[in-house]
Amino acid sequence: MASNTRIFQLGDRSQVVFSACSDDLRIQGGAEGQAEVLDRPDTSGLQVQQTDQGLHITSASPLAVRVPESAIVALQSCSGDALITRIREAHVGQHSGDLMLTKVGAAELSGINGDVQIGGGQSLRVTTLNGDLRVSATQGELSLVGICGDITLRSVAGHAEIRGITGDISLRNPDGQIHVHDVNGNVELAGNLTSGEYTVETNGDVALRLDQSSDARLELEAPVGSISCSLRLSDTQQAAHALLGTLGQGSAKLRVIAASGDIKVRATRGGDMEEALEEEMARVEQCARRAADRAERMAEKMRQRGQRLEEKARRRAERMARIHSYGTLLRNQYAPADNAQQERLAVLKMLAEGKINAEQAEALLSALES
Repeated sequence: MASNTRIFQLGDRSQVVFSACSDDLRIQGGAEGQAEVLDRPDTSGLQVQQTDQGLHITSASPLAVRVPESAIVALQSCSGDALITRIREAHVGQHSGDLMLTKVGAAELSGINGDVQIGGGQSLRVTTLNGDLRVSATQGELSLVGICGDITLRSVAGHAEIRGITGDISLRNPDGQIHVHDVNGNVELAGNLTSGEYTVETNGDVALRLDQSSDARLELEAPVGSISCSLRLSDTQQAAHALLGTLGQGSAKLRVIAASGDIKVRATRGGDMEEALEEEMARVEQCARRAADRAERMAEKMRQRGQRLEEKARRRAERMARIHSYGTLLRNQYAPADNAQQERLAVLKMLAEGKINAEQAEALLSALES
């Protein structure tokens, strides 16, 4: 059997819900007004139900689905890796497996067991994640709460609230209102700060790598640790465990409290930051390409498996046809229809003469006894 693309007509802002799927998912935004579900011969447990709101999908095999870019996609209690790209909104809850979201306008994730990578977008909310999180090139609202794993944020702009974190945090080129609280781990912040407000409170060490041309007011406190700074600051006030100072006019505000650790402030050249940004964007693009290649390989593997199943079914059908013809021959040439003993003897005779093999003889005898 060949693969079949099932097409469903959908309205604006339709909901496409994936529930209890137990294998990898590839969900991609496409043309408005319709969804496409690729149904392959080896797909198992696939159920697609169309409702007034959109689609409800369940599958036990890898699945590729194209949905309208304006659709709202939801994953509920699924397991397996998932790639979601070019859609307006995504909601993922109680998921086991890695997630990659690219160019998703708004995303809300909760109860995730696996690593998460997000590139682009306007809004992100993550609640309860057991795994690492990488976010790059997002603008808007960002809320990260209850994460057990390392967090890497690159070129995040807007308003961000980060709290309840067990793991290390790396912030590169932030811009806006970034507040980090209740962290059990080390924090790194690097960039050229010229505007915005930044707050970092952690029980670990803090490393600040700032461009000397930054325009920021620094308020640093390490109650039981040390503070060292290699930048040239003005309006400096320093105590045993505190340091106040200004870079430029002090337009941006940076307040850091390392409750049980040290604070180190070092200079970073602007060129280094641009290079780091370019490297990060290249890494995101590479990850997206790898995910696309992996999906293509999975699709090719499924196609080949479908061909093998088709060939197996064809051979089986031919074998059963031969057995049927042998049975007809037996009844017409070797034994009366009402004499079961003679029919069995005829089967054995054909086996002895080499006209049939042992497997075919066994099938014929079973058919005669039924």
